[in-house]
Amino acid sequence: MNRKYIALEKKFMIILGVFSTLVCILIPIILTFLSFNYENVKVDRLIAKIPTAIEKNVITHMEPFEKEYFERFFRAAINVRELKEIKLSDLKGNILVDELKGNEPDQYIQYFHYELKSPKTGKLIGYLDITITRDHIYQEVMAEFLKIFIAMVFWSLFLTVIVWVAFKILIINPLNHMNDYIKALKPGQTELPKPLTLRQFRYFKHQDQLDIVADAVYAAARGAIELNIEQRDRYKIIEVEVIKRTEEVIEEKQNADKANEEKTEFISHISHEIRNPIHAISGFVNILEKEVNDPNEKELIIPLKAATANLLGLVNDLLDISKAELGKLRIEPKIVDTKKAIKNMKMMFELKIKEKGLDFIFDVDPDFPRFIKTDGLRTAQIMQNLLTNAVKFTEHGYIKVSLKSQKLPIQNKETITILVEDSGIGVPKGEREKIFEKYRQMAGQSYEKYQGSGLGLAISRKIAKLLNGELQIIDKKGPGTCFELILKEIEVVESQEVVTPIEDDEDIQFFDAKVLVVDDEKLNRDLVMWNLRPYKLKLYFAENGKEALNKALINKPDIILMDLLMPKMDGIESIELIKVYENLKDIPIIVISAIIGPENEEKLKELADGLMRKPVLQKDLVKELAKYLPHKIISKKETVKEDTVVVLPSDSSIPPQLEKLLRDTYLPKIKDLKDTMSIDEIESFAKKVKELADENKCKTISTWCENMLTQTRNFNVGEIEKSFDNFGDLLEPTPEKKAS
Repeated sequence: MNRKYIALEKKFMIILGVFSTLVCILIPIILTFLSFNYENVKVDRLIAKIPTAIEKNVITHMEPFEKEYFERFFRAAINVRELKEIKLSDLKGNILVDELKGNEPDQYIQYFHYELKSPKTGKLIGYLDITITRDHIYQEVMAEFLKIFIAMVFWSLFLTVIVWVAFKILIINPLNHMNDYIKALKPGQTELPKPLTLRQFRYFKHQDQLDIVADAVYAAARGAIELNIEQRDRYKIIEVEVIKRTEEVIEEKQNADKANEEKTEFISHISHEIRNPIHAISGFVNILEKEVNDPNEKELIIPLKAATANLLGLVNDLLDISKAELGKLRIEPKIVDTKKAIKNMKMMFELKIKEKGLDFIFDVDPDFPRFIKTDGLRTAQIMQNLLTNAVKFTEHGYIKVSLKSQKLPIQNKETITILVEDSGIGVPKGEREKIFEKYRQMAGQSYEKYQGSGLGLAISRKIAKLLNGELQIIDKKGPGTCFELILKEIEVVESQEVVTPIEDDEDIQFFDAKVLVVDDEKLNRDLVMWNLRPYKLKLYFAENGKEALNKALINKPDIILMDLLMPKMDGIESIELIKVYENLKDIPIIVISAIIGPENEEKLKELADGLMRKPVLQKDLVKELAKYLPHKIISKKETVKEDTVVVLPSDSSIPPQLEKLLRDTYLPKIKDLKDTMSIDEIESFAKKVKELADENKCKTISTWCENMLTQTRNFNVGEIEKSFDNFGDLLEPTPEKKAS
């Protein structure tokens, strides 16, 4: 427990001050009290003598009454300081003689009434009233108290100073010196200290207790430092070994981490490279499935579609495990229609399960919520992995899915429990945790029979944790396995919060619109073209961001579909340049890429109007286009079947003579214009270049000039600088010109 620190000299001063104060108060009080009692005793003695004086000096002169005597006697008697008033009266109360000292009333007085009797006859002959005052006693006592108090104060101050100086010299200064000496000692100090001596603070040659304590402190300090020196020498030997071993361990760990990161990055990159053509193949297979009507030909498409889906699933698993290791696996909560999700899951596995002769049971709690907010795709991914394993490892019996919910005290929150149970080969208790490790399969499992990458359950458990849930194997009666997925604090929403999708028997018909498709892969461009064949759209294509900018300037599309990773100029840079132009900045841009992730999603949301991750299904692409292009909802029976997509190539080239003139004469002027930023000179420059562009019928340069003139009128300096930077890019030879 930490106690508040108060210096010893302060404590001593407090004690000395309290003692001096008590002395200054108590001694004057005691002395004054004794004096007061003494004076009071003197007054009491005077009062005791009054009857004797009356008999001797008063009664003897009453018969006969001698007035002159009494007046003379009373005047003499009143000079006694204790007497305030003497009054003599007859039997009728008439005052015969009255002597009063002063006119001011006293505070502390006593009245005495005496009856005067004749010594001869014994009869009452008069009355004598005497007033005794004690005011002088109190006044003298108070004056005496003040004198004594003042004297004691001066004496106490003098004594306090003397005692304090002596205490400071004899005790405090040596103690402070010892304290400073101890504070100067550092933890782990290896330099021997100087001897601790108190002689320069003392005025006595002989040692006392403080000197003994100082010697003990010095001895303890010296012993501790000698021990530090010994430990230092010992630790130096150990430290050299530890540093050497630590460096080896760090180097090994860094090499292992680097190798693991390189492996993860390689898997991620190679998976992306593999996934791009798989996306295209999958897209074309889906299109082919719709186009082919012959049953025999459709049978050939089914295994092709299944193989593509399996390959894509494996690549996605590799990507997910790579993202999980790099910390990039993310969750996107959205409103999920559980009834529809259950229906889709049934349809996905029902045929496979029936083909194996198994019973497929769905047990849904009657109170299970219809609409919840979670990542439906990731939850479905876990379910697919669990059901795929159940189908793979079950030869006889059943597969059962149970869905339960439990309401929580938190408003609109429930705990969702999903059980996937089968009657297959089961998992021994010792293997239950191991099978959740990546690339691990159950001991003794035949790869030839069951195959598998060993990634599904590892990814599923990681996703479950990201969903604020748990995935584990629990005990069940009989043979088989039971996986339990618990999702905690899932938000339950009302049905009206879910956007109603387009019905299956409805389709979209676009009005005339121009779409610019930007992708460096011809397969991906062709896939978009085939997906949009049934719709009335005009398509333009560009292989990189620079070509996309030129074609956007010439054709001004209604919407742009932009890839990210492209040569010469990537998608992000192209979008930023497109947004510079006044006549292009309002065109909606949808980014379609397989590399949309947490590291770039926020920036992409600021730049683009929509984000779509590859692979993109035809229906999803059409729905996204419908957000920005004019259209109407029609019945699928009314859909036009013939090809209505129009692909219009455009020439974005610049005539050679104009390009040479601009490069040699006008391009060098841009540096000076950027330095001065004179709006008048920039406007004049743009007008001259526009005249040349119009003479040579070059729409690309003419559009650039119109945009520059608009920016000068708006004094938009930032956009002017970007347009200047883009001028040189427009003059760079296109691939077609280089080839020629």
